[in-house]
Amino acid sequence: TRFSEADPSVAANISVITRQDIRNTPAQNLPDVLSTKAGVDVSSLGGAMGRNSTVDMRGFGSTATSNTLILVDGLRVSPVDMGSIIWSSIPLESVERIEIIRGSGTVLYGDGATGGVINIITNKSGLPVAGVTATLGSYGYRGTDIQLANGNDKAYYNLFVNYAAADGYRDNSQQDQKTASGRVGLLLDRGEVFADFAIYKESNGLPGSIFSAAYDDDPRSTRAPRNTEERDGYRFRPGATYRLNDRLTLEGEVSFEHQNLDAKYFSSFGDTASDRIRDTTSFTPRLRWRHDLGALPSETVFGYDYYDGKVTSNNTGFANQDASQESSAFYLQNVTKFTSNLSLTLGGRTERMKQTANQDAYAGGWSPSPAMEGSS
Repeated sequence: TRFSEADPSVAANISVITRQDIRNTPAQNLPDVLSTKAGVDVSSLGGAMGRNSTVDMRGFGSTATSNTLILVDGLRVSPVDMGSIIWSSIPLESVERIEIIRGSGTVLYGDGATGGVINIITNKSGLPVAGVTATLGSYGYRGTDIQLANGNDKAYYNLFVNYAAADGYRDNSQQDQKTASGRVGLLLDRGEVFADFAIYKESNGLPGSIFSAAYDDDPRSTRAPRNTEERDGYRFRPGATYRLNDRLTLEGEVSFEHQNLDAKYFSSFGDTASDRIRDTTSFTPRLRWRHDLGALPSETVFGYDYYDGKVTSNNTGFANQDASQESSAFYLQNVTKFTSNLSLTLGGRTERMKQTANQDAYAGGWSPSPAMEGSS
């Protein structure tokens, strides 16, 4: 329903990974946790931190990124450019539960939800806690998690800090990540005003491929000892929820997300660098109306989604690119219960999307032919 539900009674194939389930697994990142559920296929590029992992539901294969939607507290974190999700921005210790909805969720969430929706719910309890967890593993893996939280009947806060690093199995396969995330909330008589945030920075080596002869001689070797990749960014989401009366509840958020990706490649053909910047702004208000239908319990959710995403990519020696996507949508969903075991769900969504893109055929470093000049 896009509203918090302790026990969602929706006619859908839903499974939940609880906080206790997470504690009972040896997983150190979210992709590893998701891979424990049947029907969720997780493919990792490599390493112990789930970097650039893709999640596939309903067998979409190479198009899984554009058909499985990932949310954090109802906010989409699947990038507009179908790039990689920054899993390090969601510390595992901050996760309260994970709701997996198999099958299309496009009415409530729009594009990217054809195969299913995975909603990662973070801890917002504000219960007093202070803790530190340390982890050691093979190939130089080390990690630290810090959790602080407190609150009363007027306000609360949650803060999670994570650091992890690993030397990796191969040369130049080291990884590290640093993340701070949390939530601050002010409790009202009829609702709440809150702000979520996440700040992250991660880096890793790019060992690349090697020839079979080199593998036979030393499987840990690399032909790219200096190739590296760095990512940093933030996510900030202020919002509010307010109960107008016993039947009407209004919620809404404004979200700002920024990411910067720098990659450096060194080879005998020349040195190249790539700088990619992604910015996303969203506005997602919604209204819940518990109106009933005669003697039958019935409720309807009305909502509006606005997303504005921009991507700029500068590549030494190759094409420079920029693209934008702006979308706005109205949706509604009604759930009517006939009995405790039988309900009817009806909904609809209308969405408009505008996309623009530009690519310079020449960015310096080599001379293009006349047919390659210009932009499109």
